[in-house]
Amino acid sequence: MPASSLSQFYSSLDAAINPNPLTVSPQTPLSEVFSLMCRSRKTCQFFTDDQIEDVETRCVLVIDDDRLVGLLSLGDIVRLIAEGMLDVQVSISQVMTAEPITVKRSQFENPFTLIHRFNQYQICHLPILSDQGQVLGLVTLESLRCCLPPLDFLKFRRVEEVMRREVIYLSPSATVKQATQQLAKSQNNCLVIAEKIYNHQLQPLGFITAGDLVQFYALGLDDRIRVDQIMNFGLKLIHPDDNLREADRRIQQHRISQLFVSSQSGQIAGIITPNCILKGLDAMEMYGVIQRLEQQVSQHPSHQNGKVAHPQPDLNAAIVETVSNLVVVLDSQGRIVRFNQASEAVTGYSFREVRNQIFWEIFLSSEEQQQFQANFQTLPSSEFPPQQELSWLTKGGLQARTVSHFNSTLYNDAGQVEYVILTGEDITQYRQREKADDQLTEELKNRVDEGGEKSTQYLAKYRGSESQSQSEKERLKFLLSANPAIIYSCNYQTYKATFVSENVRLILGYDPEEFLESYEFWWERVHPDDQAFIAVEMNKISEQGYYRYEYRFRHQDGNYRWMRDEVKLVQDERGNAVELVGYWIEISEYKQTEVILQEQEAILSSLCNSTTLMMGVVEILDNNIRHLWDNPATAKLLGCEVQQLKNNTCRGLGIPENLTVLWVKHCQETQQTQKPTHFEYTHQTIKGENWLSATICPVPGNFSRPRCCYVVEDITERKRTEEALRHSTQNLLESQRIAHLGNWDFDVTTGKISWSEEVFRIFGLDPCQDKPNLEEWLEMIHSEDREQCYNILQRSLNTGEYFDIEYRLIRPDGELRYLHSQGEVIENLHSQAIRLFGVIIDITEQKLADQALCASEARYRALVEQMPATVYTITVGEASMPLYISPHIEQMLGYTTDEWMSNPQLWCQCLHPEDREQAGNRLKNLPSHDRPFVCEYRLLTRNQDVLWVQDAAVVIRDEDQTPILLQGLMLDITERKHTEVALRQSEERFSTLIRNLSVGVTLHGV
Repeated sequence: MPASSLSQFYSSLDAAINPNPLTVSPQTPLSEVFSLMCRSRKTCQFFTDDQIEDVETRCVLVIDDDRLVGLLSLGDIVRLIAEGMLDVQVSISQVMTAEPITVKRSQFENPFTLIHRFNQYQICHLPILSDQGQVLGLVTLESLRCCLPPLDFLKFRRVEEVMRREVIYLSPSATVKQATQQLAKSQNNCLVIAEKIYNHQLQPLGFITAGDLVQFYALGLDDRIRVDQIMNFGLKLIHPDDNLREADRRIQQHRISQLFVSSQSGQIAGIITPNCILKGLDAMEMYGVIQRLEQQVSQHPSHQNGKVAHPQPDLNAAIVETVSNLVVVLDSQGRIVRFNQASEAVTGYSFREVRNQIFWEIFLSSEEQQQFQANFQTLPSSEFPPQQELSWLTKGGLQARTVSHFNSTLYNDAGQVEYVILTGEDITQYRQREKADDQLTEELKNRVDEGGEKSTQYLAKYRGSESQSQSEKERLKFLLSANPAIIYSCNYQTYKATFVSENVRLILGYDPEEFLESYEFWWERVHPDDQAFIAVEMNKISEQGYYRYEYRFRHQDGNYRWMRDEVKLVQDERGNAVELVGYWIEISEYKQTEVILQEQEAILSSLCNSTTLMMGVVEILDNNIRHLWDNPATAKLLGCEVQQLKNNTCRGLGIPENLTVLWVKHCQETQQTQKPTHFEYTHQTIKGENWLSATICPVPGNFSRPRCCYVVEDITERKRTEEALRHSTQNLLESQRIAHLGNWDFDVTTGKISWSEEVFRIFGLDPCQDKPNLEEWLEMIHSEDREQCYNILQRSLNTGEYFDIEYRLIRPDGELRYLHSQGEVIENLHSQAIRLFGVIIDITEQKLADQALCASEARYRALVEQMPATVYTITVGEASMPLYISPHIEQMLGYTTDEWMSNPQLWCQCLHPEDREQAGNRLKNLPSHDRPFVCEYRLLTRNQDVLWVQDAAVVIRDEDQTPILLQGLMLDITERKHTEVALRQSEERFSTLIRNLSVGVTLHGV
């Protein structure tokens, strides 16, 4: 086929592109994106409608600087709902699918490129980009399939070949939350709601799609609701052996997003979606079909008998011969160049007989020949009609066949018409059936006119002159086909149907003719459990002349439907029975609703009987109240049985008079206002006093006396908690007062500041006066601290950082106070500060104490540093470390304090070699007492001079009396040591002199 013949077909691709998809920026909050995607789902349509969702709201594109950076789909939203992410303040950039699959517009010239891309990546949305990377639009599975014309190629594929076999079932009692979690785990777009029946079989009841769940959460409903309360009823079914063309037709006709494949047992064997349909058009899939067609052609008898001239089969010819449609190819002169087997079967002519013959001369009557030939001459001007319905003459003068065909023109490379293809369908039987339907409708008109008041009213409107009979017949036919009820008539003795309206095909899946064949066709499809009941009711028709009953009837898909059957016995003027006329109406949804209501009633009853809340209905009397119904919780409070309460009055039950008067007053009040009334009171029981909270509502209805329903809650524990909270609050306020601690709150939007009472006391203000604003607060801060406070406050508001500052405050009386304040910033969804709150504490006493301590330390340090001795502090243990040494050490030994502190071994290095052992033992053998111990030893100065020191130290111990520090004082005693040496030498000389003098005296005396 020349490429130019496909131009019109491919031009429809632009119609598949949505040029205005939903787009947001990467910074958009996820909650806002969810609202945008749900903007078209403002009403709760998912309870009754399973149509395809609006394509615009099934995904959103994330655009940054005119470039596509991400995509968020409906499936992503379901996953985020299941993970609880919708309530979290995150942007779409944190959860989107980054770098999604895209395609440039210049990269595809036919739909099969897009189809392959969809199937390759298993996606549902495909953004279309320009060569520069800008977003041109969005293509979805639905938009792509809707823009393609009907494709007969799909007839070669069976549903079973491409259906999605994974089917996820969910119990009707499951909650919406569980359904969301289940759907988020799977790759499917829907869940089938089914219940177990006999032999552990599953009976499908309905289904829920991802769009239903998103819409549910968009409405803000409670996800604890059972799924059977919101599911879609009426699954659209298809058989596994049906072809994809039929599946595609049903999806297009009903505008649905899935068909459910039903097996012979009535189970759901799979699901067909638009993605499955397009999979059948994938190039690789089509290639496989073509291979099978080639195999069929090679096995064709004409091929085996050698009638085909070419050794390889003509694939185009094989396809034309295989399709069920009538295909006739004409050249530009109207001569027949191709005539397929379907055309041969309808007309009785073989291709050999009509080859190269003028089409209209053989198959058209003289009246139609002239018109068709005139139309054929308009081919160059492209005015040839695209569709026609003609009567084709058959061979041997047999009955003409009515054929509806499409006309397609093929052009050669020069742009001239080369071939005309007539692709048609024999609709003779359809037209005959239509004519028969008209006759049947006329007959039905007369029958319905005799039975049923409703049918009589319909038919009476359309009786008129003969000139209007045709329009009346058409209108009646429309009413019968559009009516949700199946109209029928049958023999009053044999019950064999004589007429069934056409809508039985739509409602129950059977042809009307099947019911006309025999009575057993209807009877065998009635549920076995209902047959005995129906037989009894049918026997009463001759006596009553009318009956109505409900029973289950098997649908063509194998599932039972609840039907309501109303029939009337039609009699003639003499009262003789003529026939039965009635109507069927499906009430499956009504029955399901009835079951749901019964279940809900049982749940409500169970709730009322098991709840601790007191509930009931009372009737208002004159200055009294009568109990009509009460739950066990009420009886338990009053100390009696439920049956004792019924129809008994408050006074009859011995309820205190003051409580009876109170209840009568509030019941009368709610009757006057027709609005709920709430009040609290105390009720004395054997176990003690109970605090009760009561709500009374009027009961609408026409009663002899007004009625009210009530709900009473025992709030004794809450009252005790409130009392404990008040006590705790009072203690907190007292604690704040004692600790000089207060709390504050700053509303950024309004500029309003809230203080606790203690803050007022800290600021020296009266708690009864108005709270200051921000400017007044800044004015009270010391001028040297004001700018710093303002800057820190602004930084916290701009960045959201923690607020922590100390500043000085000048009270109105001039007193200076030191304050320490801490606060935290609260931001909105747009990261803007809206509130700052925190605590403030008066640290004046602490500051004054710190200042006094610092002054004391300064005085002590000055005293120590001015002393003519070295003060030191060292740790004791295996590794002795200096912690402090006074500057006088430099005068003594010539080493600076920095050298001394940085070198723990310097003291040992300075010890005189003869004194090292003695000094080392001093540190190892610390005394057990806390009194100072003194020792003397020699140290070497930086110049290696010998310096005598006297070291007096005290041991500092921890709580366990373990020595941890040694604090001491080193005093230079070198001069004293030198004096002692000189004194000893002088004493020695003096002793020597005395001895010598004594010896001389002695000798002299001698």
